Amino acid sequence: MDRETVRMIFLVVGIFLIACVYIWGRYKDKLLDFINGRGEFDELDGEEEPEEMETAPPAPALAGQGAAKAAKEEMDPATSSDRLDDERGNEEQPARVEPTPKPTSRNSALGAPFLIQLSVVATEDGYFNGEELRDALEDLDLIYGDMGIYHRYDRELRKPLFSVASLVEPGTFPIKDMESYECPGMVLFFQPPQVENPLAVFEDLVYTCHELAEKLGAVEWDERRQPLSEEKIALMRSRLREAY
Repeated sequence: MDRETVRMIFLVVGIFLIACVYIWGRYKDKLLDFINGRGEFDELDGEEEPEEMETAPPAPALAGQGAAKAAKEEMDPATSSDRLDDERGNEEQPARVEPTPKPTSRNSALGAPFLIQLSVVATEDGYFNGEELRDALEDLDLIYGDMGIYHRYDRELRKPLFSVASLVEPGTFPIKDMESYECPGMVLFFQPPQVENPLAVFEDLVYTCHELAEKLGAVEWDERRQPLSEEKIALMRSRLREAY
């Protein structure tokens, strides 16, 4: 082999190496991605394809199930847990332990929360004059105080026993402007669990309600806005005795 031929071979090999280095530097990332991807495909080709799982059609919505109930189930963890248990099909579930019911509280006969309330209302869609109203309330030793309403306080004048609010929202009395104030009625109310002797407070509230109605020429209502009857008073008294 003559010298010229050897020189040509070295020249061709040099050009080839330079071309390889150029291609590798420019297309290195693509070549690596192609090589790695091909390796993954080769591995997947050797595995068996899993059998398709049959998907059951979605269960129809229960008739009569309202949006409020559905929203409650989404928000209530206990309800959601029950629903998930039903949807798990044949999956075996551990036996549930039912919680022991709590002892009945002393005010269960009244319901919780329980609020005693009576109203004194002007007759024939009339209105009470603010000054007459204020005088009637103060004559019965009711005191203007917290939240802008009147209260019957305990003997130490520290804790309200029951309260009197206006039937006009927000229920407050404008004590500095009673001369121009009018309202169609008042509501007398208290929460039995908040006082030491609920039955005694109830009797005082009923007495005050009667006296206000007489002073103002008004009518008395129960919590359902029905005329207050002796039967209703006796029923409320009986429930208080049962609970307290």
